[in-house]
Amino acid sequence: MWIAGLSGGIAAYVTTPFTLISIRQICDSQTRPEWRRNYEGVSGALNKLGDKKFTGSFVNVLRHVLINITLTAPFDFFQESLYLRFGDYGFVHPLAIFLAAGVSSLITLPIDNARTRIMNAHSDPSRNRLNYKGLIDIFSKSIQHEKSRFALLAGFYSYFGSTLIYAYLTVGITSGITDALKRNAGLK
Repeated sequence: MWIAGLSGGIAAYVTTPFTLISIRQICDSQTRPEWRRNYEGVSGALNKLGDKKFTGSFVNVLRHVLINITLTAPFDFFQESLYLRFGDYGFVHPLAIFLAAGVSSLITLPIDNARTRIMNAHSDPSRNRLNYKGLIDIFSKSIQHEKSRFALLAGFYSYFGSTLIYAYLTVGITSGITDALKRNAGLK
């Protein structure tokens, strides 16, 4: 579990500039034309960002660490619990993946939405609808200004679908490789 979190964190930190550029390019279409960043490709955006390439890296790393941990640990728990309760039936593995993806989505979606808000924020505070001081500030202002405790769960169903497919492919590929290695070593 911790290996999954650590590897996810390292990968997230290294890819933060690309995530930052992607989020800003997507959100640029919703910004006034005179405020748009108008990045010209990835290399142009990297040059334009200068020393701000890692804006939002903490939240990006946190999100990736949490998605890896909240998929692997719950999957193992659900897989074992379902196996002990029902035995080796065909629905045990897919149901464990489904439940783990649900847990992961509930935990990581608020972080993902906060990451988007941080990474899309303009350096000029007058251009932002809300200015945030940090992660806790995002949570409190989202609840306060959007008048819903579920503001940071916006997009849950599409996010859950994405997490479910990610989990199914990741666990499926990992299990397939692990099983093949065990068979080749005569362990199964």
